[in-house]
Formats: sequence, structure tokens, C-alpha cells
Amino acid sequence: MFYFEPCPFCGGYIIIISRIEHIDYITTEVICEKCRMHFKYEQNFSYSKNDRAAINNSFEEIWNNRINNT
Repeated sequence: MFYFEPCPFCGGYIIIISRIEHIDYITTEVICEKCRMHFKYEQNFSYSKNDRAAINNSFEEIWNNRINNT
């Protein structure tokens, strides 16, 4: 299970859309429902189940990284 922090700009809820682009990378987009902030992240991947799980974990860490995290 993944946990994603709210929008860092307004605190609103976020929508996460992930899709496979071509055959070798995945695109993940985050859109805030409140302020419409948009963030796009692309990452290469392979088709193994472990690699797909690693991509989701990696994106969760990137999104949840905040300057004032303690």
C-alpha cells in the first residue's frame, strides 16, 4: 500500500495517473484536484513484477519528499 502526501502548494487531494509509454518506460502524473498543480515523472522499466513495484516505491519517495520533512 502506498501513501502520498497532499499537494505541497495548497494541501489538496491529488490524482495519480500511471501509464506505460511505448515499451520501455512508464509515465506517472500527479494533478491536484484543488489548485490543478501538475507534476509528471518518467522512468525506464522492464516487465518484471519486482521492477514495477520498485517504480511505484521510487515515485512515492520522490513525491513525498518535502524540504521540511523530519
